[in-house]
Amino acid sequence: RRRHLDLHRGNGGRGVMAKNSTFIKLDDTTPDHPKVDGLSNAAFRAWIEALCYCSEYLTDGVISRHRLGRRDGAKVVAELLSVGLVRETDDPARVVIHDYLEHQTSRQQVVDIRAKRARAGSKGGTNG
Repeated sequence: RRRHLDLHRGNGGRGVMAKNSTFIKLDDTTPDHPKVDGLSNAAFRAWIEALCYCSEYLTDGVISRHRLGRRDGAKVVAELLSVGLVRETDDPARVVIHDYLEHQTSRQQVVDIRAKRARAGSKGGTNG
C-alpha cells in the first residue's frame, strides 16, 4: 500500500496534510513548455519554490527579488525575467509570477474556502 508523502512537520508523521495547507497546480507538460524547457536547474528550482512560497503566504504571485534569488542570486532572477516566467512590478524590489492568478488559487479564494470550512465545522459539518 502506498503511503502519502507528508512534508509537513508537527503532525506525528501520520501522512495527513495540515488543515490549512495550500497547493500549487502544475500541468504535467510543464517541464516541456518552451519557457521552462531551457531553464537552468537553479532557475527551475527557484521558480517552483516561488510558486510554493506565493501559495503558502497568499501573495497572489508577488515575490521579492531577494526571496526569488535566495539560493543562486540575481542571475536566476534575470533568467526567469528573460524567459517571461516572472515580470517586473512597480516596486523594483519585487517581481510577479507571470499569469499566477490564471493557474493558482488567489488569496481571496483561499480566505473564502477557509471561512466556509470554519462555518461548516462549527455547525457539525466536515472540513472538506
